[in-house]
This record gives sequence, structure tokens and C-alpha cells, in this order.
Amino acid sequence: MYVLWMLRAAAGDKALQSALQSYDPARDRKPEYFEHLLDQASGKDLQWFFDDWVNRDRGLPDLSITGVYPSREAHQTVLVAIEIANDGFTEAEVPVTVKGVDASVTQQVRVPAHGRITWRITFQENPIEVDLNDGTVPEVEASIHRKLLSSQ
Repeated sequence: MYVLWMLRAAAGDKALQSALQSYDPARDRKPEYFEHLLDQASGKDLQWFFDDWVNRDRGLPDLSITGVYPSREAHQTVLVAIEIANDGFTEAEVPVTVKGVDASVTQQVRVPAHGRITWRITFQENPIEVDLNDGTVPEVEASIHRKLLSSQ
């Protein structure tokens, strides 16, 4: 069930629905058949997802927030840089949420296996919290990571 939930997040509701409606069991002769249907419907290359989550058992991701660095930008915006690490064997696309007093923004971020990325977003106010993964992607350890920031 986790795999379908994550696939829905990676491809989108409409693309997954379209791929499922286009599925023809008589034409399903290769392991990549459904992957190609979904790639076409979503306009995305989802090979990484099928390689790590469907076709091979590479284990689970092991995610963490290693740093959050907000800096004031022009026009009253704040550039928030979030360093994310994945010490696990599986690439993962997870939601990252930046929260302020009056606003929040959530985006999907892909973190490679045994990798680190810095994800940046402009935000309309000083952030007070950053959340990584909302529990929708299974992990080796905790599934929800939260970094509280001091008031500025």
C-alpha cells in the first residue's frame, strides 16, 4: 500500500488514474509495461522509483534534516535552505513543509540513496518549523522529522 501511495505522490492522481485505465493485461508481457504507461501519462521518468521500490528490494531510506538556514532576501521574502540527508539504500521522494506563523508550503523533494541535497524555497515570512516526511514514506527509523527554528 505504501508503494501505491508514494507512486501516486510521484506521478500525480490524474496520471496514475490514466495509467490504470489504459492498463491492458494482454499487453503486459514485460516488467516495464506499467512503468511506461505511467511515464507517458505523467510526463515523468519514474525508472528510479520502480528500480528502488518495485523491481528490487533495496531496503528503506534513512532521512534526516541536517540543517536549516533562513536568510532575508529582497521584497520581504526569506530564502530557506534545507539540508537533507539520506543514509539509506533507497532513493525517496518525500514531502518537505516549511511553516511560519501565517503560512506553510509543502513540496515533494527527491533525495538519492546515500546522498545529501540542499533544497531551497522562498518564503513570505520567517519560518518557525520545517518538517521532512509526513509518514507517507516508510523509513528505517522515524518517519517524521521536525526542526523547530528560534523566533527571529
